[in-house]
Amino acid sequence: MDSNSLSGTTDLVLDDRGRISVPARYRDELRVKPSAESASDPLTAGAQSKVVVTMSPQPSQQCLLIYPLANWKEAVDELTRADTGEDHVQFLLRTFVGRAEKVDLDGNGRVLITRWLRDYADLQKEVTLVGVSNKFELWAAALYEEDMKQKRKKYADVKVGFRF
Repeated sequence: MDSNSLSGTTDLVLDDRGRISVPARYRDELRVKPSAESASDPLTAGAQSKVVVTMSPQPSQQCLLIYPLANWKEAVDELTRADTGEDHVQFLLRTFVGRAEKVDLDGNGRVLITRWLRDYADLQKEVTLVGVSNKFELWAAALYEEDMKQKRKKYADVKVGFRF
C-alpha cells in the first residue's frame, strides 16, 4: 500500500482502556521499515509499528488525526517551512505538533488514545476511522455522521473541478 493511499471507513469500538484495534489491512502500512536514514533520526529510530495521534488543527473538525510515522514527519516538515512568525502558523504548531502523541501499536494492532485526546474528540465507545490519503481521521461515530450530513447539505450544489 502506498503511504498516501489510506482510504476507507471503518466503524470500531473503543475498549475500556481507550484503545482502538487498527484493521489488519492497514497494519503493514503503519510498520516502519528500518533504513540507514531512519536509524539516525530520533523520530523514527527503533520504530516498529508507530503512529502519531494528534488533534485536528481545524476548529470545525472535532476529530483526531492518526499519521503513519513517515507521513507525520512529512507533514511536520511542511508546516515548519511556513512562516512561523504568523499567528495562525503558531496556532497550528501548538495544536497539531504540540498536542501530538507518538504511540506504538501493541502486539494485537491496538493503538492507545490518551484520555485528553479522547476527551477533545468526545470519543466514547463507538468510533469511526476514516482513511484520508496520508492519514486517518478518528471520529466519535455520532459526530462523524452529523458532520457528513451537514457537509452533504452544505456542498450539495458545489461543482468540483475534476472528474471521478
